[in-house]
Amino acid sequence: MRALLNIGVILCGCLAFLAACSEDDSHFPSAVQDFFVAYTASDSTISTIETDDGKRFAVLENKSDYTGTPDSSYRCLGYYELKDGGVKLYTAKDVMSKKPHVLPHPDSLRTDPVQVVSIWKTPRYLNMRLAVLHGDKKHHFDFVEDSINQPSPDGPADIWLSLYHDASADMQAFTDFVYASLPLAFYQETYPKHTVHFTVNTYEEGPVLFEFYYNQ
Repeated sequence: MRALLNIGVILCGCLAFLAACSEDDSHFPSAVQDFFVAYTASDSTISTIETDDGKRFAVLENKSDYTGTPDSSYRCLGYYELKDGGVKLYTAKDVMSKKPHVLPHPDSLRTDPVQVVSIWKTPRYLNMRLAVLHGDKKHHFDFVEDSINQPSPDGPADIWLSLYHDASADMQAFTDFVYASLPLAFYQETYPKHTVHFTVNTYEEGPVLFEFYYNQ
C-alpha cells in the first residue's frame, strides 16, 4: 500500500502542470505534446527521447527544467519540436507508468471514480487522460493486475487490469487532469498474443471496461 501512496503523491504533484498541458499549444505553436521515454545523460538532463512509435531523437536544445538520475530512463509527457537531426525539447514531466501489481488483499482495491477523457493504445503502452474532481487532498493512483487467463500454452491470453484510485474522501470542487501510461512490454514478452481488459470506475457510468487487442 505504501507504493500506492508514493505513486499518488507523484501524480498529485503533477496535477497543476498536467492541467496546463491541454490541447492548447499556444506557448509552443510549432511543437507537439506527446508521451515519450526520456533518457538522461551523465549530467542528469535529458539527452534523448523515444516516441511510442519507436523513433529516437537526440535533444539538440533543451528548454525544460527536467532532471533525473544520471544515465536513467523515465516515462514523460511534454512538448517538443522536430528539428533536423533531433528535437528541441520545451517541457517534460513525469507521468505515472508503473508495472501493474497484484494487491495482497483484493478488498484493498480502491476504485473512486474518474472521467476517462481519452484512452488509446500504442505498441507498448495504454495511454490515458483522466479528469478528476478534487479539493485539497491528495489522490492516489496505481495500476492493478486482477488476473491472467491463458487457456492453452501457445494461445492468446486475457489480461485483466484495473485503475486504482483512492480519492482520500476528498470534496469534488475542482477539475484537474491526470495523465498516465500503462506499460505492457513485459506482458508482451510472455504473452505475444493477448487482450487487455482494463476497468475504470467513472462518475457517470460506473465501472467501464476497455478492451485492446495485441497481435491478434
